[in-house]
Amino acid sequence: MARNGLAVAVTLYRSGTLTLEQAATRAGHEVSEFQKQIERYGPTAPTAWSKRRSCVGGDHSTRLI
Repeated sequence: MARNGLAVAVTLYRSGTLTLEQAATRAGHEVSEFQKQIERYGPTAPTAWSKRRSCVGGDHSTRLI
């Protein structure tokens, strides 16, 4: 379970939902240790939203159907 909490904290930090300090606290780590954990997760993969935006030529508007 601790590993899952870390993964969630890293994801929320990378998405901009949490600050570094908030994410470290959520993961149960000191900020310096959390930064090491972020590096272990490697580079981020594009999200589905960013892939969708690039498919429509970078149009940032949202269309509701």
